[in-house]
Parts: sequence; structure tokens; C-alpha cells
Amino acid sequence: MLKRLFIYLMLSIIYLFIPGISQKIFMTYDDYWFYVILTLLFFINVFFAFILLKFPNKFYNFISAFFITSIGILSVIIVLNLNLGWKAIEISLYSHAISSLLAWEAVFQIKQKKLAFKNNL
Repeated sequence: MLKRLFIYLMLSIIYLFIPGISQKIFMTYDDYWFYVILTLLFFINVFFAFILLKFPNKFYNFISAFFITSIGILSVIIVLNLNLGWKAIEISLYSHAISSLLAWEAVFQIKQKKLAFKNNL
């Protein structure tokens, strides 16, 4: 439990700071900063999926990373479509962090259920 709490703390720090910093860096590319951040978050999720989840089939790691990234980006798009002005960017970063952490927990629970079913527990 303590290990997972540390993982969530580390992921929340990454999810809160990396998009904000990369947005400030890539804002000079006008329309492309959203796609650059999306790609960066996908690669971060793939990296952590391979390190943290360690599914026997590597394809499941990619599927998990895609699921987590898509849930996070979907929450960002929903918040940005609310037209809240500049405050929407900050709110969307928070919603991305929260929804991505909830998606990580869902993937962890699915993995635990799969392992328990495999071992007949």
C-alpha cells in the first residue's frame, strides 16, 4: 500500500508539472503545443506502464498506457470546451492529473483481479 501511495505521489507530481512546463516551452508553436503535450504524456505513460505494471504480455502495457492517456486527455478536452478562459488551462491540468490517477488505479485493480483469478484465489 505504501509503495502504491508513493507511485501515486510521483505520478501526480509528474502529471501536474510536466504539462505546464511543456506548455510554456512549446507555446511558440501555436497550434501544435497540444499535440506535443499529448505525445509527451503518452510516452510518459508507456514508460511507467512498463516499469510499474509489468504485464507478461507487453501489448497490455501499451493498451494500459493508451487507456490512461486517453482518459486524461478526454478530461482535458471536456474542461477546455467549457470556455472558462485562461483559468481553464489550470483546471484542465488538475482534471488530467486526477483522472489519470483514477485510471492508473483502475488498471492496478484489473491487474490484481487478473492475477487473483489466474492463481484461483
